[in-house]
Order: sequence, then structure tokens, then C-alpha cells
Amino acid sequence: MSIARSSGLSYWEELNDSWNRFWFAPASPLPLCALRIGVGACLVLYLLILSPDVLVWMGAQGMLPPELYQQLVVGSDPVNRYAYWSIFNVLPSNALVLAVHYLFLLVAILFTAGVFTRVTAVLAFVALLQYIHRASFLTSQVEPLLSMLLMYLCLGPCGAAFSFDAWRKSPAERARALEPSWTANVSLRLIQVHLAMFYVMMAAAKLQGDIWWRGDAIWTLMSTTRSRLFDWSGIRNAGYLINLWTHLHVLYELTFAALVWNRLTRPIVLWAGVVVWLLMLLASGLVTFSLLMIVASLAFVPATAFRPQR
Repeated sequence: MSIARSSGLSYWEELNDSWNRFWFAPASPLPLCALRIGVGACLVLYLLILSPDVLVWMGAQGMLPPELYQQLVVGSDPVNRYAYWSIFNVLPSNALVLAVHYLFLLVAILFTAGVFTRVTAVLAFVALLQYIHRASFLTSQVEPLLSMLLMYLCLGPCGAAFSFDAWRKSPAERARALEPSWTANVSLRLIQVHLAMFYVMMAAAKLQGDIWWRGDAIWTLMSTTRSRLFDWSGIRNAGYLINLWTHLHVLYELTFAALVWNRLTRPIVLWAGVVVWLLMLLASGLVTFSLLMIVASLAFVPATAFRPQR
């Protein structure tokens, strides 16, 4: 045994090399580009759903005027004044609120199409924050996941392919843009780690509620008439099916973070996720969130899956 190995230096060097490879080894930007399209489309959908009520919540004469918002949310703390700043708090008229809203929608469309992606990626992330800061009490599980994905997409070359930016480049420039880079890897790894933690937190939250332990949670979602897409009353007596569905959903969230890192179980977990979240979409009507969970899983799909077959 060498002196270095006996003193533990080789172990720590190997650990350091593994850490550096995990975070900084060059990776293809193709998964990021696919994520850009999916995340951008979800952002467009989010803004379109909000459009009919944008004046109700963001308008100067809406249900929560900027003055009242300042009192309830910002308060007298000067730090909150900057932490919760939103352009919608300073727009004096509804016409300007609508103009800014549709400008943000245009930014989201341009980002999805990959037009000046380095700029529109940052603008799309900042645009989403304006809504979150203006009406933070309206946020659901969609906004944290969507803002996380947008923020990390700002770090990598998500416009290198499947984009207007790539189309307007010469073949040589496109080839250079598709070369593996450490920035693409960092962006993907941050999404992967954050998504795994997101699953753990969702599962932990469900385990704290009796309704998930009893197996009634899926039926509760089905019976919420305001959001469901279909009338599920016909299966209200199928107790065993509903209980099985509920427990399998929790089991999937519990095991995702462990199984998705294994090369053998990863394809099974990712395809199972498509089924799990499509069923959740049909049961609950949480369209944007369910689609966003499927899109986020693209971070674990290898780059070879996005290369055109020759």
C-alpha cells in the first residue's frame, strides 16, 4: 500500500475528482435546449391563464391596490421593499399593467422560440418574479418550480439548438455552439439536484397529512369541482383503486430521488413519471404543474435522445 493511500490522500483526491466531474465535466447543451422549449411553453401557458384576471390582481384599482400591498406584505421593513419589489406596484394605470403583461408574454414566447436566448432567458425569469412579488399570496406549487427552472436555464447555453439563434448561425457556428461545456453541465446538475430535493419535500409534506396515509387524497382532488377536468363521481365507490392510486403516487415521490440517479432504474422512473403526472393532471386539473413536472424530468434524459438520427 502506498504512503498516499495509507494516509487517506488518495481517497480524498478521488472524492475531489468525482465532485469536479459531477459538476464541471463538459456536457452537451441539448437537454438544456429541450428544457428551454418545455419550460418556456409552461411559462406562456401560465401567463395566458393569468391574463383574464391580471387587472384583478395586478391592477392599480384591483382587489389588492399597491398601497394596501405595501402595508400587508412589505410593511415598514426596508429590506422587504427591495425583496418584494415589482413593476406592477408602480404602474399608475390599468392600460400600463396590460401593456407590461403582454410584453412579458411576448418575452416568454421569444424565449421559448430561442430568440436572443441569453437575453430573453434572464428577462423571462425577471418577468415571472414580478408576478410572484406583486401577489405572493396567490402562488402555488407552480411558481417555485417554474422560477427555479428559469433561473438555472439562465446559466447555460439553452439556445444552442432548436432555436432561432441556432437557425441564423452558419453550420460551423452551430457545431461550435453544440460542443460540450462545463456551463451546460452546471446548469443541468443544479436542475437535477434541485428537482430531486423538490420530490423529497413533496413526499415529506404528504406524509405529514392524514389524508395521504388514509388513501383518500386522490379522491379529494377528483372531487374539487373548480379545477378538475372531468367528472370522476362514477368511481367514488372504487375505494381500493383510489387508495392504491394515492399510495403509489406517494411511493413514486418517495423513491424518485434515489432511483433516478441509477442508470438502470432511471428510464423506468422517468417513463413512470409521465404516467404519474398525466394521471394527476386528469384527476386534479393541475395542468401547468403536472406538465412542468414532466418537463423538468428532461434534465435527466441523456443528450443522445435529442440528437437526430442519421
